[in-house]
This record gives sequence, C-alpha cells and structure tokens, in this order.
Amino acid sequence: MLGPFVRDWNAAADFVQRERWKWDEEKRKWTYRARLFENYQAVARMWSYEAKNINKNSSPPPEAPSGPGDEALPETNGEEEHKKASQNSN
Repeated sequence: MLGPFVRDWNAAADFVQRERWKWDEEKRKWTYRARLFENYQAVARMWSYEAKNINKNSSPPPEAPSGPGDEALPETNGEEEHKKASQNSN
C-alpha cells in the first residue's frame, strides 16, 4: 500500500499546494493553510524519502484568485457543524 499512497501523494502535491493557498477577500491577501491534507503528507513522508514535501516556501501564492473556490474557509472547531447536524437529525 505504501507505493501507491506515496505515488498518489506526489501526483496530488501540486493540487494540494494550490488548495493550501486561499484568498481572503475581506483582508485582501493570500493565506497559507499548511494543515490542509497535512496528515496525508506526514504519512507519505514517513513511508518514503521520495514523497514530496510541500510547505509555504514551496511556491508563491497565485498571482490572482481564480474563482469562488479561492476564498478562505471560515475558522471552526467543528462544534457549530455538530450542533447543526444534531438539530437536523431531531
């Protein structure tokens, strides 16, 4: 399983790096979300020295936001989503 996992991580690394850069319209700046997919990166790096190691310095932010998917996600600890799910299940 490690071979395919590391292969897939390397194939997805450019996409993940792009997803980690998010445009914050309110602050009018790019933010880097290193925690996005960090567990996958940690496992791949643990299994193989060939796994790509991406971080804030791996690439600069995009020159311009490309669409609605570039907005920063709201900060959350998961409690609000849990409350909504509990209310909807009643």
